[in-house]
Amino acid sequence: MSRSSESILESLLQSSGLAWLVDLYEPREQALPAYLDLLDRIDSEYQARFGESVSFSPQALEAAAQSNRHRTLAFLQLLRPDRTPAMLVMVWRVLQGARIREAQMEYRELNAFRLRFTLADGERTDVYESHNISDAVLLRHLGIAKVQGQPLFDGFYALRLAD
Repeated sequence: MSRSSESILESLLQSSGLAWLVDLYEPREQALPAYLDLLDRIDSEYQARFGESVSFSPQALEAAAQSNRHRTLAFLQLLRPDRTPAMLVMVWRVLQGARIREAQMEYRELNAFRLRFTLADGERTDVYESHNISDAVLLRHLGIAKVQGQPLFDGFYALRLAD
């Protein structure tokens, strides 16, 4: 008998030290369906942008975790239903090697928020924009460096690795 998508996702979150993502829901039974819906919306966003599908199913994420646990953990740490699918696609693209060419954030107290990233992957340039302040959490996962004294955002990283 094969395991359900809910079971696989719950196991993946638990093994990644992210069981709290399920526990924060009330009632708890709504958590996994909400995350599965978000994964479907991320897949649809990717399909709309690139004309091809990349599976964000629990089965695909479980396989990705086996080949690159750090990369998958960074993505899973950002997985929350209040994040926009476009920004999660952007994170996935950076985790797959796209470079962050530009990042902009605008914020006016009790008025406006905008987060915008421009990525480059070879000849392709993609723009991702959000007006959802919940997406600001993405900034703390950025790799920050200087190269010859110049600023560089270099990838997305898990904040803490599971034990």
